[in-house]
Amino acid sequence: MALIIWAACLQGDVNHVTGDINFLSLLMRRSRTLLTITDSASMLRLVGFKRWFYRVFWLQLPIWRAGHVTAISEKTLQETLFHVSGDLTKFSVIPCCTPLGILVEPRSFLKSRPRILAVGTKPNKNLPRIIEALAGIPCHLIIVGSITKFHQELIVRHGLDVENHVDISHGDMALQYRNADLVIFVSTYEGFGLPILEGQAAGRPVITSRRSPMQEVAGAGACLVDPESVTAIREAVLRVIHDSQYRDMLVNTGFENMRGYSSEIIASQYDLVYQSLYFGMTTTHKENSEWLREKSFREEDRTPAMHVLGQFQPYIKELTSRTQRPGYFSDMFCHYAASLLGFDFKYHSAVHAKSIFKTIWLSLIVLKKIRKNQNDLLIVWQGYGTYAVLFSALLGKKPSFILNTYKVPSDLPQSIFKKVNDRILKKALSSADGVIAISKDQVGALQAFNSKVAWIPFAADFSWWTPACPNLVFLAGQGIHFRDYILIMGDVDRDERTTLNALSDLNHPILRVTRESKTALNARHAFIESNIKQWDVLVSVPYELLRELYRGARVVLVPARSTIHPAGMTSLTEAMSCGRPVVIPSGLATEGYVQDGYDAFVLKKWEKSTIRDSVEKAYQTDIGELIGRNARNTVEERINFHASAKQLSSFIESIESLNDIVNAARINEHR
Repeated sequence: MALIIWAACLQGDVNHVTGDINFLSLLMRRSRTLLTITDSASMLRLVGFKRWFYRVFWLQLPIWRAGHVTAISEKTLQETLFHVSGDLTKFSVIPCCTPLGILVEPRSFLKSRPRILAVGTKPNKNLPRIIEALAGIPCHLIIVGSITKFHQELIVRHGLDVENHVDISHGDMALQYRNADLVIFVSTYEGFGLPILEGQAAGRPVITSRRSPMQEVAGAGACLVDPESVTAIREAVLRVIHDSQYRDMLVNTGFENMRGYSSEIIASQYDLVYQSLYFGMTTTHKENSEWLREKSFREEDRTPAMHVLGQFQPYIKELTSRTQRPGYFSDMFCHYAASLLGFDFKYHSAVHAKSIFKTIWLSLIVLKKIRKNQNDLLIVWQGYGTYAVLFSALLGKKPSFILNTYKVPSDLPQSIFKKVNDRILKKALSSADGVIAISKDQVGALQAFNSKVAWIPFAADFSWWTPACPNLVFLAGQGIHFRDYILIMGDVDRDERTTLNALSDLNHPILRVTRESKTALNARHAFIESNIKQWDVLVSVPYELLRELYRGARVVLVPARSTIHPAGMTSLTEAMSCGRPVVIPSGLATEGYVQDGYDAFVLKKWEKSTIRDSVEKAYQTDIGELIGRNARNTVEERINFHASAKQLSSFIESIESLNDIVNAARINEHR
């Protein structure tokens, strides 16, 4: 508020607000204020009240108060207008200009060991995939930006020669471009993508993402790749290194492309806007506005989108400020499937809500999103307990939606609330274009409500949950000094007493991890009753601590409620990804996922003798380690986001009612 008042007191003849301070325009003279929007990425990141607050005070009100609004790319403009409606005549696109000070310096390409420059280390900069793609390629990787412990682990694992620079000056940044042989900038999200122009201005070949706005900024002067594919990134790097004619073509075309972004051209565009505001003209960039009205927003020219309504997965009691966290299933595998089909991807998360008022509010928000995107594909992730997204999908009369469910409606006697929920679920199942089940055993039961049902396995982020030696210093810092312990995972209504009675005389330390305080209390009572000496119960541990706990465990027990619903899949797939042997009862969470004695211990009966026997086998080094290695191989081969994404894309293509959306995406991608 102080900044808003300060800005209002220092107004000039024309006021240009740019950067992440859009709210400064709230008390400025509307007719003399220009607002430049660089991106609206926070709308993808924030949830709940914070998201509403950002939309109102960073987008809606500032745009309403501005005399004219510019966006730095067509993608940024489209995203902004997706969240905020407004008069199209007050919007235009003026891109960033090529920065001054980046001089061309002829340099012989060092084919034997090229210097590859990667700018930025935030999650959207895609550095982990760059590191994986360069594994085994003789090169020197220069990373500009702060690298995390996760990045360091990847660098060491893949044996890369890396040079890191943090907080460098503009002059030093220009020097890095001149000293580079190749610039790689394969972001998953950008508002513009300035390093593309910087690399072209320095006369270096550029590799960037085949996504907007990067592909438009690069023009024909860059090698375009799928940023989600490590293989595609690697092949692009190898082609640039070994194909000199292709490399020279990229450099020459890059020179031509970046001239269109010269500071003189961009300044002249802003000059027109400044003059129109100063002299009181009502509109500017008439041609651009007409183009927006007549072309950009015509249905046939718009790329169809896949909207995913998923559950919000917050950080669990963060230890430190982090830029890396595991991806969540409903978000990631749908994202990959969208890229395979040529769809834009929109992820709308919702917090688990038990309050009726929160449910109604959530339903209204989702209903609005559905009605604004009638010609897109919607994937509804069922399972909040509130069924808010199901209400919204049905009330909005969405013509094309796929329901992803872990539950089958029951005809058994149950409470009135559950009966109502099941009736809603039955209606949603029958109304959906297709149904996805994460349990193989439930497919037959779901086909009674919808003939188009596919089993797509649940998966964990196996690029984050990885095998490694546990960080003992880190564990000790969290008060965990046990070694070779048994790790028990799970939340509500798990069989604590049977599990602990089976382990009571084995004389191994036991750690119990849960997210529920009530479950933790029951576990503590069970430990005391079982007379176990070395134990601890941990509640809502951070992701980075949980990964180290998996890595340090000799065996992981998941006493899942598999006969009720596929509970335990998260713990199962995370432990398998970390290469640890798992003991789990057979049922909905195991059929089609693991094979007893090969990549897990799957018990037909969860009783003392079978649990004890499996744990003792896991403690035999050769058996336990073999099961753990096989588990990791299973994850890499078929229980991962990429494998699930391929199944989802094939399933969508097979549904006749979705053919128009799929064909529209392919036509747009071809254009």
